[in-house]
Amino acid sequence: MRFNALVMQAREMNIPQILLPSIRWGNKDLHEATPVLHEELFDVEYWNTFYPSLPRLVTYDPSQHYQWDASDRLMSAKYKAGNNPWRPGLDQFLEKNPDNRVMPYAGGGGKILWHRYRSYSAEILSSDGNKRRDETETLIYNALIPSRKLREKLKQIKFASNIMNAIESKSYLALHARVETEMVHHGGNCEDLKEFNFTKILSNVEDTFVYPFPAVFLPMERRNLIEGARSGEDTVSVDNLKTLTRLEQKGMWEGNSPIFDVGSQYLKDDGQFQSKDVITGQIMNFYIAVESDTFVG
Repeated sequence: MRFNALVMQAREMNIPQILLPSIRWGNKDLHEATPVLHEELFDVEYWNTFYPSLPRLVTYDPSQHYQWDASDRLMSAKYKAGNNPWRPGLDQFLEKNPDNRVMPYAGGGGKILWHRYRSYSAEILSSDGNKRRDETETLIYNALIPSRKLREKLKQIKFASNIMNAIESKSYLALHARVETEMVHHGGNCEDLKEFNFTKILSNVEDTFVYPFPAVFLPMERRNLIEGARSGEDTVSVDNLKTLTRLEQKGMWEGNSPIFDVGSQYLKDDGQFQSKDVITGQIMNFYIAVESDTFVG
């Protein structure tokens, strides 16, 4: 959402280029967040084929970007969970006074971009269908694909033959249940509408789709569920973890639909994804989910 807001703002201001090192994502695990550079996650070369419809992503050039702080201090710190891992945009510049900067810029830090996107999204939801999403978002989702390293890693993951067939034919169901402990305690505007009982969600899905899918893609942060269930006091997490374990063993629709996911467990022991296994796993999960036959969220 923050990235979308940044690109949309750049287009509104007719800014044709975005400085690549100014885009930092966050690898957030249970206790801290680590900044990750954009090019380590996404294919920049492919993105730039969408120029001029989308701003081009450019590398740092000291002769052009002499007001940019090119030191690594913005990437060196880790942030404790609960704090915003994205510093305000002003920290990125050697020139602290915006009035003294020689070039127009888009941005403003994570919180500003978050609120900008929320306002834009709220307008769409309150328009009763009269306001459509900005075409920039469609372009972004077409242009933003995983890096070559991530795509190669995905090809190396081996599943059972029936799951591989479902992936190749894109005939699988993607179920994004979001019943992890973090989401249960997240709250939000639609809290009363959420169902956190994993067993009920599975029952509803099986009742809705009478015929089983050849496989079910189920991205879920097991580590988060384990953390929530550890004390024994969070009964929702305890029950959901038991359901997940049973599901992994038996599948859905009386065993006719095996469960699979990709996620960070396939990346944590690979040195090239060290310190960014959570977000890289999430990116791979996202792109597998959008390729599914049916998505339930």
